[in-house]
Amino acid sequence: LTVSNADGSDTKTRTGFVKVTGSAPLARILPPATFRFSETRLPMVAPLVGVQYRDNSTNYPTSWEWTFDGVDPEPYARVTSHEENPIVGYSYMHKQGVSLRVENEHGESNDTVEVSVEYSGLITNLEPGDRAATFDLEDRGTFPGTNKLNITAYAEKFSKPSRPILVFGAYVYFVSASAASITDQIADVGVHLYTSENGLPGKKLDSMWWRVFELETPSGSSLTATEFEFDPTVIDDEFFIVVDGIPEKNDSVDVSFAMADFRDHGNTAYMLKDGE
Repeated sequence: LTVSNADGSDTKTRTGFVKVTGSAPLARILPPATFRFSETRLPMVAPLVGVQYRDNSTNYPTSWEWTFDGVDPEPYARVTSHEENPIVGYSYMHKQGVSLRVENEHGESNDTVEVSVEYSGLITNLEPGDRAATFDLEDRGTFPGTNKLNITAYAEKFSKPSRPILVFGAYVYFVSASAASITDQIADVGVHLYTSENGLPGKKLDSMWWRVFELETPSGSSLTATEFEFDPTVIDDEFFIVVDGIPEKNDSVDVSFAMADFRDHGNTAYMLKDGE
């Protein structure tokens, strides 16, 4: 540090005054899309076109080594890349492995994921091991479903797809759908396709409704899907599926549908409560 005034200047030097430390990186792969192919519950990506992987590692890596299965036209050959966020095109379908090794001057770390390379199929946010369930709120109702908490809609956020996709509709797995009064029996339960704006449902793109008495419920121990069809809609960004119209809880109505257990990561479900 040098300071000066009209009478002159002076300099002070402190050697080793600041100690700079760091940590080894923690590798984490961000796939091109984070919604999942329902048959495998693995991230679903498109074949034969460029899709981009991103490094989501922490602690500032300075070098990257990616390895991809199913990209090289030669069977069983592996492709490597040293880019931070590489773009690859898959030559082979179905389950494929991806690995990433990152380094900085403090150490290295590795991460691996598997993806499902598919042209089309049903998508989900359920992860391997997730169990579809409902939550008993006792005298306040069921979550998600009929309740006395002023929860009027439920939304599920889906990631931007790896390439533009056509969305044809949504399946909802209702656990219960019973009502005694005519008013509740003919209540319209709606499922809607929404854009995403600032991370929340934005513009409604399409809708379909079934009345409560028309909803499919489990047959035996297996959940049964109720299909809500949309006009095929091209989606090239994050989007939402929204469920609303479920009657408010009373002594003679019980409508609920299944969702994943709560997790400490990767949660994508939202609820509209008191209009927010």
